[in-house]
Amino acid sequence: MGIKYNGFDIKDIMYKDIPIEKVMLGSQLLWEKQSDILDYYVMATDDDFSGTSNGSFRYIGSHEYVIIPHIIKGVNVTSYQNMFQGNTSAVLKGVTSDNPNVTNMIYMFYGSAATTLDLSNFDTSNVTTMYNMFRDSSATSLDLSSFDTSSVTNMYGMFFNSSATSLDLSSFDTSSVTNMYGMFFNSSATSLDLSSFDTSSVTNMSRMFQGSSATSLDLSSFDTSSVTNMSHMFQGSSATSLDLSGFDTSNVPDMSYMFYNSAATTLDLSSFDTSNVTNMYYMFRSSSATILDLSSFDTSNVTNMGQMFNGSSATTGYARTQADADRFNNSSGKPSALVFVVK
Repeated sequence: MGIKYNGFDIKDIMYKDIPIEKVMLGSQLLWEKQSDILDYYVMATDDDFSGTSNGSFRYIGSHEYVIIPHIIKGVNVTSYQNMFQGNTSAVLKGVTSDNPNVTNMIYMFYGSAATTLDLSNFDTSNVTTMYNMFRDSSATSLDLSSFDTSSVTNMYGMFFNSSATSLDLSSFDTSSVTNMYGMFFNSSATSLDLSSFDTSSVTNMSRMFQGSSATSLDLSSFDTSSVTNMSHMFQGSSATSLDLSGFDTSNVPDMSYMFYNSAATTLDLSSFDTSNVTNMYYMFRSSSATILDLSSFDTSNVTNMGQMFNGSSATTGYARTQADADRFNNSSGKPSALVFVVK
């Protein structure tokens, strides 16, 4: 039997026709209308979901604009994991939720065929993980302006292979995030303003911008003092210049593949502390940088420099000491045109 409100079945209620403010299931609040939710949003019903348990519900409905209820098939929902994963409907344009109990949005829109997603009325205040949330999403436009990410600790692969050509993340509070692995891996966004990002708690930035389409990256506000992994961080990145002069890399042991096939023609690595780095394998392989000033690099603990400069476009290189210069010049695969000298 469907949930009723004033004699109407909830599945038939469209807010442009019936002026309701609350929907109750017994003593429990199923949904409360927010003043800024537009009238064409429709409440999803049990029939719009497959699955029977929290975290297993998959949206199979056909609405353009849908409200996710607090209770689905009698279950109090706290997890939206995989809810729209692989949803093949390109009709979907907007999703809203005012459920403050949701903590999990893992893979929520993974592989979704929706080409635009208005998520401007999402309550994300208690969400702790957005792991791969928009991975392989077809949406070229994402409205995330209302996202409260203050409780999120995991943004691993959040926009991995996302089709969104622009991303406004200016409202993001990332102060609790520890994992940004692959966050923008193969992202289609051509520009990324991350000036508001607080990365002081992040430990993993591996593959963060690998294959990213962003042609410019302002990372001047990044606090990387807690980061322990930067491998592949800018591999295949389209950014044409990278000012990393504010990077604290004192806790990073692995920089392998960091600038492999990077499009950046200039690299400011003057602040790099590499005293704890052991792995620089492929670090600048096929990099477009024409000058490699590594005069801040301490390579005394590096055990792997294999193919570090293979295919590099650089013809000028600078080292901190003669010992460092010798290690660079003796690394396997180094182009003969590139010679390191002490600065």
